[in-house]
Amino acid sequence: RGLTCVPVYDTLGYNILTYELNHADVPILFVEASKLASVAAVLKDCPSLKHVVLVQELSHVDSAVVKLFDAAGVNLTDVASLSAAGAAKPIAASPPSGDDLAFIMYTSGTTGDPKGVCLKQLSITVGATWCAGLEILPTDRYLSYLPLAHILEMAAELGVLSAGCKVGYSNPNTIFPKKALGPD
Repeated sequence: RGLTCVPVYDTLGYNILTYELNHADVPILFVEASKLASVAAVLKDCPSLKHVVLVQELSHVDSAVVKLFDAAGVNLTDVASLSAAGAAKPIAASPPSGDDLAFIMYTSGTTGDPKGVCLKQLSITVGATWCAGLEILPTDRYLSYLPLAHILEMAAELGVLSAGCKVGYSNPNTIFPKKALGPD
């Protein structure tokens, strides 16, 4: 569809979430159920946000949370419903050109407001196919451990996926259990 992806860190707080959603003028946000409360808390401050798509089934969400989205005029749906709606009313493909914006990747904001780095489709394609000169085979496996909003993680995943590899997603507490690391 030629849409621009804007990954957001879910650990940096409401002010950063609000800043990034507004700065990039994000109209649709995909989110896990565990993050709905954080999104609901910023709805009134994010006028461009019109749709929130839940990765899990919407039927599992508390009705009080659903009412928060309704009250803010934000459509809350789930991936299954969105997919069904798309299948019922397909539209023609609209592939992007190499000069179209693919991603806005935000910095962590440790030195002020996060900076949005704009990456074009061609940059993503070249980066994914080059893979830093590594020979990557479809039988290889990649264990993701950085946040998906991190630019290195995005580049690594696109690279291994373009080679046909499988990606496994980790939980930092299972890779580096606190017991193994010792006291904080």
